[in-house]
Amino acid sequence: MARASLQAWLLAEKNFRIAFDGLEADAVRAQFPQLVSARSEYQQPTDWPYLLFCASILAPSDIPSAEEKALRIAQSALVDPKCLANERDAALLILDALSNRRSIQLAEDREAVQRDVSMRLGVAHSIDWMRRSLEHRIELTGDRVLYANKFQRRFWDAASKARWLSVSAPTSAGKSFILAQWMAERMAAEALYRVVYIAPTRALVQQVEDDLRTILADAGLPGVEIRSVPFRSTGPRADQELFVFTQERLHYFLQTFPDEAIDALIIDEAHKVGDSHRGILLQDVIEQVAAANPAALILFTAPLTDNPEALLSDAPEGTATTPLRSDDATVSQNLLWLEPHPDDPKFSQLLLRRGESSTLLGFFETKRRVSTIKGRLANFATLTDTGDGGILVYANGAARAEEIAAEIAKLLDEPVERHQVAALDELCRRTIHKDYRLRGVLKKGVAFHYGNMPLLLRTAIEGLFREGHIRYLVCTSTLVEGINLPCRTILIHAPKKGGTTPMTGADFWNLAGRAGRWGKEFQGNVICVDTQDTDAWGPSLPTTRNRYRVERTADRLLTEESRLWAFISAGAPSERPRADDELETAVSYLTAIRHKHGTLGAAPWRSRIEASKLARIDEALADALLDITLPDTWVTRHAGISLFAMQRMLRGLQGVTGSIERFLPIDPENRDAGLQYGRIFEMMGHYMTGVFGQGARCQALGILTTNWMLGQPVKQIIASRIAWNRKKKRTEDTATAIRKTLEDVEQIAQFQAPRYLACYSDIVRHMLILRGDEGIARAIPDLTLSLEFGVRGPVQLGLMTLGLSRSATLAIADPLTLSLAPADILRAHEVPTLLVDALRELAIDALKLPVLVHEEVVKFQATLRRQQAD
Repeated sequence: MARASLQAWLLAEKNFRIAFDGLEADAVRAQFPQLVSARSEYQQPTDWPYLLFCASILAPSDIPSAEEKALRIAQSALVDPKCLANERDAALLILDALSNRRSIQLAEDREAVQRDVSMRLGVAHSIDWMRRSLEHRIELTGDRVLYANKFQRRFWDAASKARWLSVSAPTSAGKSFILAQWMAERMAAEALYRVVYIAPTRALVQQVEDDLRTILADAGLPGVEIRSVPFRSTGPRADQELFVFTQERLHYFLQTFPDEAIDALIIDEAHKVGDSHRGILLQDVIEQVAAANPAALILFTAPLTDNPEALLSDAPEGTATTPLRSDDATVSQNLLWLEPHPDDPKFSQLLLRRGESSTLLGFFETKRRVSTIKGRLANFATLTDTGDGGILVYANGAARAEEIAAEIAKLLDEPVERHQVAALDELCRRTIHKDYRLRGVLKKGVAFHYGNMPLLLRTAIEGLFREGHIRYLVCTSTLVEGINLPCRTILIHAPKKGGTTPMTGADFWNLAGRAGRWGKEFQGNVICVDTQDTDAWGPSLPTTRNRYRVERTADRLLTEESRLWAFISAGAPSERPRADDELETAVSYLTAIRHKHGTLGAAPWRSRIEASKLARIDEALADALLDITLPDTWVTRHAGISLFAMQRMLRGLQGVTGSIERFLPIDPENRDAGLQYGRIFEMMGHYMTGVFGQGARCQALGILTTNWMLGQPVKQIIASRIAWNRKKKRTEDTATAIRKTLEDVEQIAQFQAPRYLACYSDIVRHMLILRGDEGIARAIPDLTLSLEFGVRGPVQLGLMTLGLSRSATLAIADPLTLSLAPADILRAHEVPTLLVDALRELAIDALKLPVLVHEEVVKFQATLRRQQAD
C-alpha cells in the first residue's frame, strides 16, 4: 500500500480514531489542574506503542490533519508521566520527522528526555536523523547553522528563485524569523542595498526594528543602517539601509525622496490590502515601488490565506513569481468552548471542539455566581492558569481591558515582588500619571495592553509577559494587527475590532494563532467563553480553523461599484460617516491612477475588474474632476484625501473675510499656536474632513496637537486635560481622561493631523501664491515629522531617527544638547555622527532617569560602542 493511501486509511480507521480522541482529550484536560475531570473511569489507558507507531506512519505526510495528529501524539507522550523513556525517544524521532527540532529542544530543557537522542539511535534511525539534518540545514554567515522546519526550508528555496513571493502559513510557523534571516543573508552577500519592511501598524514598528537589529548583528552586519523614521540625513549615506515603515511612512518617504531605488519590499500581514482605507494605501505604495524599480524583489507574508497567488497578480510581466502555502503545524492548538453548566450556575463546562463535534472535558467551579462578562472572563482566566501564567484575555476596547484587568487582580491574593514589575510601575508614575490604572494591577502580576499606549510602556509590558513576570495580560485588537505576543492560553468572548465591528473569521483565527508558543509550549488553548450566547457571538461560532481569501479593498469597491459611483457622483462629500473612509481613499487612489494612465481602462490591474463597471466609475470620475483646479499631482502627494475635499478647502479659504493669517499653520512655539490650530481644525471640519469634530473639540485638539509637537511629555499633556476638566467642571474621571488623552495623541496628533495638516498647508500655499504672497507661502513650516513623532528641534528629531523611543529622547535631549556646540545643534538631525559621538559619551547615571528609560539608553550606548569597536 502506498504511503499516502496508508495514511488516509489510518486517519479513517475506527480504532485509531477512538484511541487518538481519548489521548487528545486527556492531553488537553491535563493542563488545567482546577478542572473537575469528566473522564470516564472505564476509559482505557493510553496505548503508547500503538499510537507512536501510528504517528510514525502519519508524520512524513503532506496531509495537514496527518501531521497535526502525529504532532499531538509525540508532544503528548513527552508530558505524560506514564510514558516510558524509550517511548519518549520514539516521540523525539516523530518530531524530527516533522522537522520540529525546537520542540525536541524544549523537551530536553524541561528534562522530559535525556539530551542527545541522536547518540542513542540504532543505525537505521541514525541514518534517517542525519539525512533530515542535512535536508533542513541552512548555512548562515559567520559559520552559523539554522535547522529549519519544513515550511522554513521551502521558503528559503523559493525565495532564492522568485522575484515576487507570496507566503501563507500559520502564525506559529516562524514566518517572520526565517524571512528576517533570509534578508540578512542577502544583505551579507551584498545582493540587497535598500530594503523596506512594512509593518501593519505603528505599534509593531519598534518590535520589528528591534528584532531585525538583533538578527543583523548576529549576521555580522553592524554597518547596515536601520531606520523607522522616513527621514534621510544630508551626511554620507550608509552602503546598505533597512527601513521599517508603516504604509503611511513609506508613502511620505516616496514623496520626499522620489528618486529612491528600493531593492526589496517586504510586506508583513499582507492580507491587510483588504483592510479598508489603509488597505488601499498599502496597495498604492506597493505599486509605486514596483513601478519605480520593476526588478525589485517583493515578498508578501500572511497567516492562513487561501489564495496567496492573488497578491502576485500585479507583478511586472516576465517576473518570476511563486505562491507558497503551508499548513505545517509546530504547536498543537486546542479550540475550547466554555459554557455555563445547564443545571448549576456555580459550574461551567469545558468542551473540546473538533469541527462540529465536541467532547466534555470537565467543569470549573466559581466561588459565587458571576453574571457580568468581565467578571466571568476574570474568573476563567484564573481558573485556567496552571500557575505559570501566559494567559491572554481579549477585550473589546481599551476601557474594557482596564476593567477586566482590575477584576483579575481582585481575584489574586499574593502580590508579585519583582524588580522588573517595580520598574514598570515607576515608568507609569513618572511618564503617565500616579493614578494610572495599570499601577493598581501590576503588583498582582496583571497588566493591560492597547495600541494607544506610549511605545516604551507597551514594549516593557510585552517583554515582561514573555518573560513570565506578568502572568495575565488583557489585550485589545492591537493583538490582531501582528503584535508578536504568543501565549499559553487566550480567552475570547464575542470578539470585535475597534470595540464595535464584529470580528471576521480571518481576524479571529489570526488572533487565535497567538495561542501556543513554538519552542516554549507543546500546546496552546483558544477558549471561547459563553458560546451558548448566540446573540453575542452571532450566527458563526468558530468551529474549524478555515483559510480565508485575500481581496484588495479597491477591487471590492470596483466590483460592487454602485456605492462608489454614488459617492463620486455626489462630489465625494466630507460629511460622511467614518465607515465611508475607504470611499474617499478609493477616490483618491483612482484619481491618481487616471493621472498616471489617462483612464482607469489602462490601469495595470484592469483585467481583474469587469470592463463595464470600470468604465462607469471612470466616466463618473472624469465628469466630477472637470471642476477641479488644483494640481493633479496632489492626489499622489496626499494619498487618501480626495481632490474634491481639497477643492472645497481651497474655496473655503478663498472665501475667508478679513485677515487670512488667523488660518495659517504656524510654528508650535508661537504663543497662540494652540488656538490657531484649533481654528484650522474647525475650518477643515467645515470643508475637508470631520475627523477633528467641531467647536470645543477642535480647540482642545489644537492645544493637544501643539503640545505634542513641542515635545511635551505625555504626563504633562494628561495633566493639562485633567486640569481643563476641573476648570470646566466636567465629570470625566481620571482613568477616562488618561485613556482619552492617549487615544487623541495616537489617533489625532500622530495619525490624522500629519495627513490633513500637510495637505492643508499645501492648499494654503497654493492660495497664497495665486494671490501673489509667495513670501508668506514659503514661511509656512513643514510639521509632518514633528507631528508623527512628537518632538521638536534637530536634537530630538535626530535621536528619534537613531531609534530611541520618545520617552528616552525627551529624557536625554536637554543634557545632550548642552554637550554640543551651537552650530552642531542646528545640524544634529542632518548629521547623525554628531549625536552618536555625544550620546556615546553621555553620563547617563547622573540624570536620574526612570529605570526602564535608563536601561534603554544604556543598551543603546553599548550598541554604539560595539559599532565603534568594530
